[in-house]
Amino acid sequence: LNNDILVVRALSMQVGKPRGSAATPIQKQKVAVCGAGGYLGANIFGYLQRCSGLFGTGIGGTSVPRSICSSAISAVALNSVLSKNFVLAFAGEDQIKLTNFADVDSILP
Repeated sequence: LNNDILVVRALSMQVGKPRGSAATPIQKQKVAVCGAGGYLGANIFGYLQRCSGLFGTGIGGTSVPRSICSSAISAVALNSVLSKNFVLAFAGEDQIKLTNFADVDSILP
């Protein structure tokens, strides 16, 4: 009798509402990587760029991932890491925002 009650409770448990960007993938989220000119930031941007092509992630669509870099050298370094680690990956000018990190007003949207 005790086992029957546990089985009924296990079957009647309700699953919680999914959270995060994958909960409602039709509502695409905007993602930006700050400091994408470094090796770690460039790899994170590359993975996010690859994930934006998948429907279930909730990233992408018209709001593709963006990188926030401090100079043109950072943009070149980002594309260098992307071309080495991700096949045919490239961050165009529309995906890179150059920012003066010394000025707080230029960082905030």
